[in-house]
Amino acid sequence: AELNGTTIFWDNSLSAENRNLEKDFSVLQRIFEKQPNQRVQLLFFNLGMQEEYFTIQQGDWSSLKERLQTVNYDGATYYSQLNGRAQFKTVYLFTDGRSSFENDNIPLNKGNYLVNSNPLRDDEYLKKSALLTRSRLVDFAAVLPQNIGQIKKKKTEASKLVRGTVYIDNKPAPDVKVAIQGVVEHVITDEEGRFSINALPSDSLIVSSQAKRTYKVLGVTRDPEMNVFLEAEVVPLEEVVLIEKAPEPVELVNTGNVMQNKEKLGFAIQSIGEENISEITTNVSNAMQGKVSGVRLGQNDDLSQVTMRPSNSILGNSYGLIVLDGVPLRRASSAAVGAASPNNSGRSNNIRQNGGAPGADQNLSFIDPQNIADITILKGLAATNRFGSEGVNGVILITTKTAKAGVGQGEVTDLARLKDNIYKAEEAGVSSSTSPVVNALSGSSNMEEAYENYISLRVFNGADPNFYLDSFSYFRDKDQRIASRIISNLLELSKKDRNTLRTTAVSLQAIGANKEALLCYESLIKLEPKEIQAYLGRAILYREMDQYQDAFNELSGLLKGNKYPQLNTKPISKTLNREIRNLIFHHRNSLNLANAAPEWSNNLKFSVRAVFEWDTPGAQFELQFVNPQNRFFNWSHTNSENNARIREELEMGYRVEEFEFYGDVQGKWIINASIPEVEIADQRPLVLKCTLYQNFGEANQKIEELWVHFKGQQEKKILKTLLIN
Repeated sequence: AELNGTTIFWDNSLSAENRNLEKDFSVLQRIFEKQPNQRVQLLFFNLGMQEEYFTIQQGDWSSLKERLQTVNYDGATYYSQLNGRAQFKTVYLFTDGRSSFENDNIPLNKGNYLVNSNPLRDDEYLKKSALLTRSRLVDFAAVLPQNIGQIKKKKTEASKLVRGTVYIDNKPAPDVKVAIQGVVEHVITDEEGRFSINALPSDSLIVSSQAKRTYKVLGVTRDPEMNVFLEAEVVPLEEVVLIEKAPEPVELVNTGNVMQNKEKLGFAIQSIGEENISEITTNVSNAMQGKVSGVRLGQNDDLSQVTMRPSNSILGNSYGLIVLDGVPLRRASSAAVGAASPNNSGRSNNIRQNGGAPGADQNLSFIDPQNIADITILKGLAATNRFGSEGVNGVILITTKTAKAGVGQGEVTDLARLKDNIYKAEEAGVSSSTSPVVNALSGSSNMEEAYENYISLRVFNGADPNFYLDSFSYFRDKDQRIASRIISNLLELSKKDRNTLRTTAVSLQAIGANKEALLCYESLIKLEPKEIQAYLGRAILYREMDQYQDAFNELSGLLKGNKYPQLNTKPISKTLNREIRNLIFHHRNSLNLANAAPEWSNNLKFSVRAVFEWDTPGAQFELQFVNPQNRFFNWSHTNSENNARIREELEMGYRVEEFEFYGDVQGKWIINASIPEVEIADQRPLVLKCTLYQNFGEANQKIEELWVHFKGQQEKKILKTLLIN
């Protein structure tokens, strides 16, 4: 660093707007009185940096003063980026100490100056930073009357601060009472359902809500974060402690006769569960495609013409037998048939009876893939034991949810038949209106004017998170730098709040602000070490930042469970597996694959792969897919439809779901997202991101990031209109 000048680091984040300029200027005045001729490096910083230089002669620093009086304060605070940026030995850093990220350190040297004039500063962070860097702290706010004689309670050595979140019916619950059993004092959960209380390791907590008529007693755990789940109007009778080891689960498979223990069978059976069938699969053939070995579908992926290895037919019918809910279906003929005639779905209808004689077509389109509970493939002896010579070429057993639900329950509706799910755009309820904020910004003639209008609007809307989400939605496709700064203001409003970190991370990732998004995920991992979504987000960012080996190490470590043994990544294992295979396919030459599993070399291929992520744990929403035949398929992420899934997400810390388009999917698709009216009570704003892969697993794979937000009220929006060729 040079000796004949001064470096000024000037915090222009949103929180620094509350500074007292007169106090800061009094420090600068003394600097230039002492050294009236010098060079000044001025570096503004928030989430990013902007550097300028000034020449001071005979103590005249009016141009510098004028520049500091016209600063726009916007964005989050990030100190570590200043490391190594000082051009001069003498450094003054003007800031309030309100860092937006965990493990973010002020980079000063011994003898440098740390100056604050903001009464809303983080005094503990400033003091700690000055002590660690051996810099000199000038805190004007420390002598304000309201800060003199401030008394802080000391924690006892025996107790620890217990933090956590209370959920009632899978929703963060405010105004819930949390107390230590036997102690009158208590705390109340905040708007996000969070609480913190000093407790001994042997204490029990009483968590209660009079309004919801529910309570729970639980012991203090060793975990840094406790999640407490309650159900409204449910009162537990007493605490139950299990002391016996639970028996290992037995995997039962359908053998055509009865459900049997898979481990005790003398032959192999392949199965496909409903969790392996994408919600947007349009026919039963697609449900099986690429998921079982030794099974080959017929022309145009026709399941009725399925063949299996080994084939035992030379001159006879070589097609396998299909059994639906215990009833064998008429087989197509493998003998010579006439030319195929495509139907409306693009599939062939050349299905004949056994023996090769022309007969009535066997069309399997009546089977709704969303109603399939499981598919079991039997080969060889496993098939002939039950079905004799009819099963000599293999059997496919399809069990529907209708059949399972109907056991012992009398008559039920046959969900396997086609439903009245025709999509009518005029009745879909999709909102076409934009927010007043976006409308106001849209009237700008250029980006500079739009940003000035945003600053003006912030005066009246600066406390509303939806204002920053609306502004981000306007700038995200126009100016990434401005958009990232705007969305990071959420961190300034709610310092290190977990939900805000999630919102900011998802939004930054959607615009390719990868380094900034990585800061958010790193902070989340520090605050929530068991949140697997943060680890997944970080791994994907490594890939996007061309750090392919780091991405592979993270993804494979998460899938194998050997890198982060405290995490249970089973709920996202499908996503991890696909990300690993696709990473190896595209970047094999950049990877050390010494520890790679052999199956990872076989990449999956889909016309489209859509990976959805959302910011709010327990959020209530629905996704809708409209296919080229104008039929829609809904996936509901609501307590009324998916209660167990949402609770698992809250407990294990994941917020991701993916859908695949494969097979005959050419044409126009519409993807909608909505918040149902019955699910909007007490819901905070929701951000939903979709990573859309076209030609997934191919050399010409294309990736697009989609982003939409809801204000916590009934809304329905088009996320994407997609044309698949």
